[in-house]
Amino acid sequence: MSLRKPNRERGQAALVEAIAAGGGGEPGDFERWKALSRAALRLALGRDDETVGRFEAIRYRRAGLRGSPPQHVLDEERAVGVREGIALLEGALLEVEAHAAVGPAIDVGGLHPWFAGTAAALWDSGAHRTAVQEAARTVELQLRAKLGVSEGRLSQLATDAFNPKPGPVRLRFTEFEDGSESWTNAHQGAMHFGQGCAMRIRNLLTHGREPDEPEALESLAALSLLARWIDDAVVVRETPSHG
Repeated sequence: MSLRKPNRERGQAALVEAIAAGGGGEPGDFERWKALSRAALRLALGRDDETVGRFEAIRYRRAGLRGSPPQHVLDEERAVGVREGIALLEGALLEVEAHAAVGPAIDVGGLHPWFAGTAAALWDSGAHRTAVQEAARTVELQLRAKLGVSEGRLSQLATDAFNPKPGPVRLRFTEFEDGSESWTNAHQGAMHFGQGCAMRIRNLLTHGREPDEPEALESLAALSLLARWIDDAVVVRETPSHG
């Protein structure tokens, strides 16, 4: 999934505008309509989509039309071509709307800022596995820094950080009432989620597993969520009791 992908949301709006500007075959400004339609298709579908090529291939005057035909004949020929173009625009709009109905997409560049830039650059170059590995490594380093330790693997760090039981240093979510069921669920869930990210994602990739593109993208999303929880939590240090 390239980061240089069609912008379907903006493309959808541009397609609607281009269809309306076509005037049912009689655009107010023919050249403007052509430029608007071309740009809308490229924005919605991508520059290399075959629909863009089909739009460029439309002829607005028959090749066999010789001499100087009356203006109304030329206008009708142009209207036929414009209507063909509008049909392509409407088909592209249906495609974009169908894609949008599937649900939101994951934007690699919009993941947690700890690793979004690096992950985006690696992802765009096709290094999907490396992007996930670097994200996991960054989360581990950030978690060490937040806990104030210099060593430890992600799985053990997540266990130490979010363990609901008291300990020398913990990460705590302040939006939950201390000791409540929600508080326990939040910390225990984050602990197990962190362990899962470490063992199911990072460890397997380290040992050579090559994920397909959708799994790699979802792995980045999982690590981004873990990073967000770590970033949002506050550090709680237990003061040793004396006497």
